[in-house]
Amino acid sequence: MRFLIWLFVWVGLVSAASLQKSVTIEGKYYFTPALANERVAIFGYISKFKPTKKEIEEQRKLLKRLIDEGIEREYGGWNGYEKALKKSAKEATKGAPDWLKHTLPPKVVEEAAPLLMKGALWYAMSHPELSAEPLGNVGECGVVILHEDGRYHTIKLGIDQPVVWIAFSPDGRYAAVLSDASVEKDRLYVFGKIDIISLDNERIVKSYLLANVADQIRFTPDGRYLAFMVQNPKKWSQKALRFIDLRSFNITSKTIPFEAGTISHSIHVGKNYKEPIFLFSYDSRVVCMRDRGYGLTCRLLDSKRKIYEDRGGGLSFDLSPSLPYLFNDKGELIDLKSHQVLYRYKKSPAFKRWPLEQVRFQKGERVVIRNIMGKLYLFERGRVLAQTKGFGLKSKHFFLSPEAIVSFERDGNGLVTYHGYLKREKSMLRLYDPKTLKLLDEIRFAQGSVVDAAATGDRLFVSGFDSIRIYRFR
Repeated sequence: MRFLIWLFVWVGLVSAASLQKSVTIEGKYYFTPALANERVAIFGYISKFKPTKKEIEEQRKLLKRLIDEGIEREYGGWNGYEKALKKSAKEATKGAPDWLKHTLPPKVVEEAAPLLMKGALWYAMSHPELSAEPLGNVGECGVVILHEDGRYHTIKLGIDQPVVWIAFSPDGRYAAVLSDASVEKDRLYVFGKIDIISLDNERIVKSYLLANVADQIRFTPDGRYLAFMVQNPKKWSQKALRFIDLRSFNITSKTIPFEAGTISHSIHVGKNYKEPIFLFSYDSRVVCMRDRGYGLTCRLLDSKRKIYEDRGGGLSFDLSPSLPYLFNDKGELIDLKSHQVLYRYKKSPAFKRWPLEQVRFQKGERVVIRNIMGKLYLFERGRVLAQTKGFGLKSKHFFLSPEAIVSFERDGNGLVTYHGYLKREKSMLRLYDPKTLKLLDEIRFAQGSVVDAAATGDRLFVSGFDSIRIYRFR
């Protein structure tokens, strides 16, 4: 009898998603981060170990051109830049902080163009074991745009320039990609490169090389702006939002300073789904951000006027896709118009002191949450509708799709090795019913590990170290 029950459960698990195609792209691997919209899925990739001298020189020229364009855009040319430096010394106490006035710090501008790539390449080739990514990230990096039928197009973004974050514009016309173009010599020069890609012709339409850019970018829901986050190089908890106007592709003068500690833990799977640092309301009127440590501050986007503040609740939070509601890591559903707590998730007394690890609005007022023990809950109007069985200690984080709640989880207790020395904790995906949290399916790689995943429509894209699988939800 037990065998029949086990067989029934096993058959149920394999029926939620069926493998349609496996895509291997020659010379490209370690596909992360991942994100999908109604049209395509996009994965970051890295490629071969050692670039040629020609490729290094091409990269140097590209980044020098972007620096020159940035100086022209921000200051009207190098003369204007020098004048701005002198003027800002007198105005350091007025308006925006002095550090925020310089997208490209003087020392970096002076040295970056001729030195860019060289120090980082030498260092990574000598010490690949110290790198968080495969093979020191040395070599070609970019994105692969993948269609549901398996067609793909790759776009090279640079050398030694791993993709950090991906965002889609609300109308589906553009993808924005933030990559890490940092350089090491005597010290670390922190650069972020933002590329805006047209999904109509799958080409880069605009690139920006910016100093001290942090690790998240987002479009406003009305599609007017792409927001990016910069950090004070002398005090990294001091941050600010800046904005690219999508009508002109110019960086605006708008800045919103705030304070938030950097994320201390490293996530090697599901990179694009980690805790948000800032989010926009569904109507693009409000921006909420982690502030003053792990607190929360919400401001009107047009006037920057503060409308909500909480000293806690900011480790993980989300904003409703259709209502003026905020859900924080204390389990509170808050109306941003009245500032009232509408409902509160009643946590177990044993874990009352601990914040929720991840929260995401599913629809309306319904929220999916993951607690400190990795257990998933559906929560609506002050009550728990469903929960996963057991403690869920293997659960890491999740993302939502119409067909399933997709959870990244540990696959056993072992490590897997790739290319000889890259070690990763072996991960898999579990698919849960979005209405009942019943376990529907498990997806794992017999060799290697799940690295990232994204869903669009009835398709689920799952990457391993050197291939991407396309599944169809049933």
